[in-house]
This record gives sequence, C-alpha cells and structure tokens, in this order.
Amino acid sequence: MALTEAEFLEVVTKHTKISFSLGVEEIKREWELNSYVDAVFAFIDENDIEVDIVPKLLNKSLKDKLELEAMDLNLIPRTGALPI
Repeated sequence: MALTEAEFLEVVTKHTKISFSLGVEEIKREWELNSYVDAVFAFIDENDIEVDIVPKLLNKSLKDKLELEAMDLNLIPRTGALPI
C-alpha cells in the first residue's frame, strides 16, 4: 500500500534518520534481539511506519550494520574487506 504525499511527509517529519536509528538501537538492546533486521521490523510495527519509507529513514551507521548482518547470513556477497 503506497503512502500519499501527506502521509509520507507526516512520517518523515515525525521520524528523522537519527530518531529512527536510536529507536531501532533501543529496541534491539531492550528486547535483547540478536538481529538488526528484527529490531527494524519491531520498531516499524511499534510506530506504525510503512515499510516503503524505511530506506529513507536509514542512516549510514544502521545501513552498515544491516549490510554486515546480511553478509554474515550470506544474503549478499562479501566485499573485499580485510579480516580484523
């Protein structure tokens, strides 16, 4: 279900990238979740956010964490990073 422009603006102004990221981190910590993907879905369920706009609410830090998680699960190919 696509959002109207007014609904989109309401959600984007209500949830900034920073507040979204902090909310996801808080849910992951408080609920003791092992996955950032689970934390993102829990946060959007708790706050009635449409999945369609989640990419616009992700900051670089959260994107990187989701990408690492996806690489660990072999959902996306690993990049040429050196092991630490």
